[in-house]
Amino acid sequence: MWNPPRSVISFFRKTLGIPVLVFWGKFWWMPKAPAKGKRYGLVYGKPIVTKHTENPTDEEVRAVHTQYVAEIERIFKEYKCEFGYEEDESLVIV
Repeated sequence: MWNPPRSVISFFRKTLGIPVLVFWGKFWWMPKAPAKGKRYGLVYGKPIVTKHTENPTDEEVRAVHTQYVAEIERIFKEYKCEFGYEEDESLVIV
């Protein structure tokens, strides 16, 4: 799979202030075309601040993972109706 050079990714992240996602696949730049009348959507969550640790403990990893899952759940709850989910639908993370 092709990946852009790190310098390109860093340039866009520093210039735009957000990471740039590049999809590549069967339909040239998209891995799967959306169904007719549908659209792809992308939502960014809040950054999770971490400190670099050479050998993080299980507790440190669990703490960051808990923050990550909580942010995914918050994003889903906030935007689910905009992406075709019903208000009473819930997200299951396995």
